[in-house]
Amino acid sequence: MKALVIVVGLPGVGKSTVLGELEREASTQNVKIQIVNYGTVMMGLAEESGRRVAHRDEMRKRSAAFQKELQAEAAKRIASMAEAFEGVTLVDTHMIVRTGVGYLPGLPSHVLSLLKPSLIALIEAPAGDILTRRLKDAEIRERETPTSEEVDFEIQLSRLMAASCSTLSGAPLIVVENLEGRAGEAASKLLEAIKGVS
Repeated sequence: MKALVIVVGLPGVGKSTVLGELEREASTQNVKIQIVNYGTVMMGLAEESGRRVAHRDEMRKRSAAFQKELQAEAAKRIASMAEAFEGVTLVDTHMIVRTGVGYLPGLPSHVLSLLKPSLIALIEAPAGDILTRRLKDAEIRERETPTSEEVDFEIQLSRLMAASCSTLSGAPLIVVENLEGRAGEAASKLLEAIKGVS
C-alpha cells in the first residue's frame, strides 16, 4: 500500500543511522520502502537547472528565496516519485534549516500540501549526544558547532514545528528517541508506526 512518511531530525541526531537500520529491518519483514533524501533532490534540481551548489552545507548559506524555490521544486519531484512507487516512501529531511538569517522551516505549508504525508516522524536524541556527533561530523561537514544551549533550543523548536506540521497536514506525529548504540530499537519503533499508516 502507498504511503508517504516524513522523517525529520536535527543534524547529529543519527537519522541516517536509524534509516539504515529501518531499511534492513523492512526488507526482512517484506515491507517495501524507498528512502528519498530531500537535500539530495534539491542538489540534483539545482544541478539540472544550472544553479550549481558545491555541497549541502553551502546550500544553507544561499538566500532564503533560493532555498524556498528549490524546496518547492523538490516537493513536486518527491511527490511524483512517491506516486510512482508501489510502497512506502520515506522522505529524509530536516524540520528546521539553520541559515545566515535565522531558521528556515524545512516543511512549510506549501510543501506539506504537495507531499500529503501519512505520518511525520521526529527522530530525537539527547542534546549531549547531538553535540558529540556534530563535533565528529566537523571533520567531514561544514556545519556550525553550536553550544549545548543552542542544541536544546533547536530540539524545542523542532518539536514545535513538527506539531505545527502535524496540525496543518492532519498526519499523526510520532517522536522516536535514538539513544546511543540503540538505533535498531528506534528503527523498530518507526517501522511499527509506518506499518500502522500504510
